[in-house]
Amino acid sequence: MAVKVSSFRERFTELVNESPKSRTQIAAEFGVAKQTISAWVTGQSSPRLPVITSLADYFDVSVNWLLGFDVPKVSDKEEYQKWSNYLDTMDYHPQTYEAAILARGIDQCSPEEREQALSVVQALFAKHADYFRKENDDGTEL
Repeated sequence: MAVKVSSFRERFTELVNESPKSRTQIAAEFGVAKQTISAWVTGQSSPRLPVITSLADYFDVSVNWLLGFDVPKVSDKEEYQKWSNYLDTMDYHPQTYEAAILARGIDQCSPEEREQALSVVQALFAKHADYFRKENDDGTEL
């Protein structure tokens, strides 16, 4: 299992410093102010996950690497394709890359690891129950 060894701020700063483009150019390409890029570099704020995913694509690095995990820096695209082929055999289809990682990862866990992972997922569902609750048009729960 990948261990978090860094932070988004540190990894993003590294990418910005290595980029031939200026912060102003990067900001313009993402439709944000230059100050937003600076806030991400200094750690004053962080983008939401969809933006992090776009940043990873933009810099051609792994989302998990950008989030600070001890994984290869290279893009996940080839690995994602392998997982996409695997997911095609499943009865359900995760909507995000992260969900695909989770689905594939849980399948490869030992029974003890699977139990731990599922307890974390259950805790997340409980914490964010309102997000997952489905309602009819009249507000009654499905």
